[in-house]
Amino acid sequence: RGDACEEEATKKELDGATIMISLIIGVLNVLVCVVALVYYIVKGSAKLIHNSQPKFLYLISVGGIIVFVSTLFSIMPPDETSCHGTIWAGALGIMIQFAALFTKTYRIHKIFNNKKIRKFKVTEAGEMRVWAWAGHLSRTHQHTLNGPPLEPS
Repeated sequence: RGDACEEEATKKELDGATIMISLIIGVLNVLVCVVALVYYIVKGSAKLIHNSQPKFLYLISVGGIIVFVSTLFSIMPPDETSCHGTIWAGALGIMIQFAALFTKTYRIHKIFNNKKIRKFKVTEAGEMRVWAWAGHLSRTHQHTLNGPPLEPS
């Protein structure tokens, strides 16, 4: 994998305008995610935020921050750190976001496909287990595609 990064680094020659636009977009996106995260924390007791499962909103926001940090890695001078940083920050951020959204979707599935129409309680601990499994599956899939983070030289 190291050779592929070095080969990719030699192809990546960005001009100043591309770097500046990428930097502005990346920083703005990180700021939007940070503002959303702060809003969720401050207004966590509001009914709308509380019903939207604030812990999963936190995870989605943190995942967004990590994804947009990967764009900042991509405009760094080409070397192995920027190559691996782009891949792994992007994959980690998407994994966190995907697992949180999957868990929220699974909750809806569980509620609407209740065939016996029995009352049941959806616990946060149970949902966090689903989030961990979804994250593990997403991470395993990403590891299969991209290989380990850094192989010894």
